[in-house]
Amino acid sequence: MIGVQTKAPKPKVLLPTGKSKRLENKSALCEMFAKRLDRTITENNHRKQPYFITYKIKFDRQNPTFAKDLMIVTQVIPQMIAGTITYKIDNKKGTKELLRVIDP
Repeated sequence: MIGVQTKAPKPKVLLPTGKSKRLENKSALCEMFAKRLDRTITENNHRKQPYFITYKIKFDRQNPTFAKDLMIVTQVIPQMIAGTITYKIDNKKGTKELLRVIDP
């Protein structure tokens, strides 16, 4: 089905507070993203056609230790949206290609 979007559940991310925790926050976000990406690829390993995974995280302005993230799976190349990371996945070839990273 071309153009059908599948949205993963929206988990809420809570980061440690304090400026000394910056590296911990960064590594925690990277680890969380890698786990979510691997889980999404595993859930979609039945797909024969290449597909795209777009990841977006949005931090709360009042409380920067709180963030919501969203992972969208599509059959067509997604629009360019600020603050997203997009991968192209091809299960037939066994490839995972980083297409673009767009800064906020």
